[in-house]
Amino acid sequence: YHEHWCKLAQFMAGIGLVVRRWEREAEESEWKPIPDTEWKINLETGL
Repeated sequence: YHEHWCKLAQFMAGIGLVVRRWEREAEESEWKPIPDTEWKINLETGL
């Protein structure tokens, strides 16, 4: 049970790093990130 939460925490931290990288690249290229609603749908469906 505890290991599950450790893996989940690592997974969420990994997502955070990817999102920050995407945001930095978006600022450099003036690319607009997808809306929060699409993020939530993707996370809920596991995509």
